[in-house]
Amino acid sequence: MMTTKQNNILSQALNLLEILGFLLFVILVFGMPLMVYVVSFSFNEDTIFVVEIDSDTSWSGSLSDDALGWNIEGFGTKKQIIIGPAGRAEIQKQTSDGTLTVTIKKGSTVLDQQATTASYGKVSVFAENWIN
Repeated sequence: MMTTKQNNILSQALNLLEILGFLLFVILVFGMPLMVYVVSFSFNEDTIFVVEIDSDTSWSGSLSDDALGWNIEGFGTKKQIIIGPAGRAEIQKQTSDGTLTVTIKKGSTVLDQQATTASYGKVSVFAENWIN
């Protein structure tokens, strides 16, 4: 027969195993697709895009590659690197005045550039890579 202390230890061990099992499940379900994407995609200079945001006012928006996206905000000038087979930026002014220019480059080559002076104006740039 088990003592109360032994029952508590066994119960804690089972709880820990449940937690570890759940974490393993989460890693397998959510982590594996990302790992497969990263492993299957070769990173080289052809997969690196640079987004340049140039403004005299505040702005916000989103950046994305072919698989992931993220939000960005700021004021003035900012450069952001996107690694992937494609790059996209959608940026909007947060004021009624000022200018906003968004450029996407590979190296020193401009692939797309858009500008606005409109009140709360929004611009989108896109580039993709055709790897043979």
